[in-house]
Amino acid sequence: NKLKQMKSSTNDLKNDFRNLRKMAYNQTGLAKDSLEEACAKIRAMFSLIDLSDPNERQLRFNRLRLSKDEEMYRLNVNTLEKDLNELETQVEELRSSVINRKCRVTMNNVESMALILTRASKTATDLNAKYPHLQDALRSIMALEIDIVLREEK
Repeated sequence: NKLKQMKSSTNDLKNDFRNLRKMAYNQTGLAKDSLEEACAKIRAMFSLIDLSDPNERQLRFNRLRLSKDEEMYRLNVNTLEKDLNELETQVEELRSSVINRKCRVTMNNVESMALILTRASKTATDLNAKYPHLQDALRSIMALEIDIVLREEK
């Protein structure tokens, strides 16, 4: 009886394995098709770009550089938000322990919060200095891109 049960479970496992293999094969085909479709779209977009025009080539280069700067700006904003959330959490924990457990505030607690606050203020100052540069660069590139689009429409 045990041998029959094992044979039955082995057959079930074989069938499951065949089904999984078929599913994997189908998924691979679908992934290949979607990848080919995405490549075709990318090729079509690149064919629309006229890189022989030096103005457009410079614009694309500036746009790429600005995109990297914008991404760094966003990462710094996220870091600042995390630092501020961490500081807020520490302050709230310290406040509740002082109120509920009648604990005293130690210099280590104050120093750790001051360190986070210093780091956050430095990041905020850097971001504040970078923002006008990014804003002006985005405006100039957008104006150039609008000119190119209008030229292409004509």
